[in-house]
Amino acid sequence: ENENIQVSDTSYNDLVEYIKILDKKQLKKSTQNNKLRMIKTYFNYLIQKGTITTNPIKSVTIQTNRNNQFLNLLSETQLETIYDNYIQEQPLTTLVQKRQAVLLSLIVYQALSSKEIQQLLMTDISFTNGTIYVSETQRSNERLLRLEAKQIMLLYDYTKSLKGDKLIQGSIRNHLQQLFKNIHPSAQEIRGSRISCWLKQHHLRKAQYLSGFKYISSLEKYRINDVEDLRRSIEIGLGI
Repeated sequence: ENENIQVSDTSYNDLVEYIKILDKKQLKKSTQNNKLRMIKTYFNYLIQKGTITTNPIKSVTIQTNRNNQFLNLLSETQLETIYDNYIQEQPLTTLVQKRQAVLLSLIVYQALSSKEIQQLLMTDISFTNGTIYVSETQRSNERLLRLEAKQIMLLYDYTKSLKGDKLIQGSIRNHLQQLFKNIHPSAQEIRGSRISCWLKQHHLRKAQYLSGFKYISSLEKYRINDVEDLRRSIEIGLGI
């Protein structure tokens, strides 16, 4: 109505502009596709009524594959800022506060998944060598990663008060939900950003080892030079 467009005159290009508006509103791709499905159903109804003869977006969907998963990739400096700001703003006096800081550091610097963090044992950390061993999961390979200097003292202080074998005890899911209540972007975006940084700093095989991917093809979605390149990689698919 705002554009004074008759339903019978609605074109494919009109719908493309509508989709661009949805994207600017930062709606989830699944939400955008739900809206498109409703519009397709409406156009099919109009075809049955004889109002129009073709559905202008019959084969249009928004790509939601994993290649377009991360929309806010951060630079090395931005990742450092997220961690440094958290450490400066938190007192880190209780075991819970220290645990949350450790969790954040493992995502920011080692790009560990929740499953990998859940499997970490006290013995996986070598303070002498400044390394952390990440055991294999169903989706990732084992690897030995370097700890950042700012992590070592935090981990040492944290582990002194722990009992048992597990590095992170309790529900990882609950810990992460609590941690990311006041941290933006998400853990997923931070992890993706670290992997993207590795791709810029190292050759492909080294980046694959650091991230633990079983297949080098899994790195394709992170091979984006900057945020704008990633945004441009999101396309409206035909017949997908």
